[in-house]
Order: sequence, then C-alpha cells, then structure tokens
Amino acid sequence: MNSIRLPCLAAALPVAAALAALAPAALADQKAHLNHTDEDTFSAEAQRLAPAFVAPAFQAAAIPEDYAILGQWGSVISWTPHIPVSAASLPDGRILTFASNQRTTFPSGVEFTYAATWNPATGQFLEFNNSSHDMFCAGIAMLPDGRVIVNGGRNTVVLASIFDYRNNTWTRLQNMNDPRWYNTTVALPDGNVFTASGSGGSGTTERWNSGTGWSRLTGVNWNNVIAEPGYINI
Repeated sequence: MNSIRLPCLAAALPVAAALAALAPAALADQKAHLNHTDEDTFSAEAQRLAPAFVAPAFQAAAIPEDYAILGQWGSVISWTPHIPVSAASLPDGRILTFASNQRTTFPSGVEFTYAATWNPATGQFLEFNNSSHDMFCAGIAMLPDGRVIVNGGRNTVVLASIFDYRNNTWTRLQNMNDPRWYNTTVALPDGNVFTASGSGGSGTTERWNSGTGWSRLTGVNWNNVIAEPGYINI
C-alpha cells in the first residue's frame, strides 16, 4: 500500500520544499491577502520553481488473468483540446471534459468554456464549447437521464448550464438565487439537483427542478457544518 502512495508523496515534496523556502511570516502574510485567482497563480508559480518531478522506479507485477477484473493502465492520452478541469462519463461511452475560457492557462475574461468529448472507441475529440458560461471549478452532477448539469463557476456567478449528450448542446438554465464557485452539487433520484455553499454562497443551499428552476432551501444548522475539522469558509 505504501508503494502506491509514493508518486503522490514524491510529487508533493518539491512543492512543499518551494513553499518552505519562504519565510513563515511572509507566507502567512501572503495567504492572508490572497483571493482565489491569486492562490491559483501562487500555486502555479510554486510548481514552476520546484524541481522537476521524477517518478520513483516501481513496477507492479502484471497478472494478465486479473485484467478483466481489476483493469489495467493504458498509454498516456494526449488531451489536445484543453487541460481538463472537470469530466463526466456519458451514457454513450464518451467522456465529456471542460476547462475554462482559456485552453491551457488560468482563466480571465469573458464567460466562455472550452469543452469537448472524447470517444475511447475511436480516439476522436470533438469540441462543443459553452459560449455563455465560464464553468471553471463549478459544481457538476449527472441527471438520471444522462444530461450533465453545471452550476456556478469562475467569477462566483449565478449561472447554470446543461449538456445534452444526445444532441451535443449546452443550454443555459435559470440563474441560481446565490452566486457560487467551488460549490458542491448532487443529482437526486427524482431528477432534482441539490447544491450547497461555495464561494459567494456560503451558508446557503438551493434545489433545482426542471419545471420551477432554482429555489432556496432552509433549515441547515450551519454551526454544525463549520465545526467539522477541515472546514474552510471561502
């Protein structure tokens, strides 16, 4: 089990070393004044300055008869349309991924998202961009019928969109009541969607219904929520 965790640990050590090089007081002052965009930029710079990651030598024993049960890793796929931020496995076997309004860099500018599907049977990528919603780090869930709902996103917005895999289209939904970014979203068995918290929507929840749109929910004891270890109010 320890050998499986080695790559993650090795990847973390260079970044930790780069961050440790900063004086503790300076780092504390830096974190106190960062917003989401600055945090992303700061992390990217730390990664750039850190030594290149070198994977440790490790070779798991291959047992072909186990492949049908346990699976196996294939070759690396060059994800040419963009750097994926979120992904969904569609009912027809394709993979939907999307980034932001930039293909390979941190987002800035208009409400737009580069999105594409990948067909594992053919290796083909097809772009189906969302022209009116920057979905970077938004909430995401799959409805019972296979459509993918995305709500919130960069700039802490009230926007929400649905991707329909049957005709490869993005459709804007009614706006939420509260803006959200990094929110949690869950599809419910009855076809409704529950979303909670996130930057801009801390301490709030909403439910989406295909007929009535978004409605606020009440009754959550947020004192119990924020008392949980590791809770971060953004």
